[in-house]
Amino acid sequence: MVEEFRIETYRILSVVKLAELSGLSDNNKELFGLIISAGIVDLQDNSWVKNRLWLMFPADSVTGAALRDPENRFVMIPNEPTP
Repeated sequence: MVEEFRIETYRILSVVKLAELSGLSDNNKELFGLIISAGIVDLQDNSWVKNRLWLMFPADSVTGAALRDPENRFVMIPNEPTP
């Protein structure tokens, strides 16, 4: 069974720093527009959407840090083992 981790794209927009978005290549801007236009995307590990967003916005960028921050719920947090 393939696990999905669905996220509404408006949530992605809420953490994107406009200056970083403006600095993307034309190809990445087009891909970002495609991703956002979907409305809901799957951000499970190794999905092309997650991989592309992580490449567009490196961890040391404001947007990249926000996307990777578990508090923002863009990354799956493993379940705690039950005692």
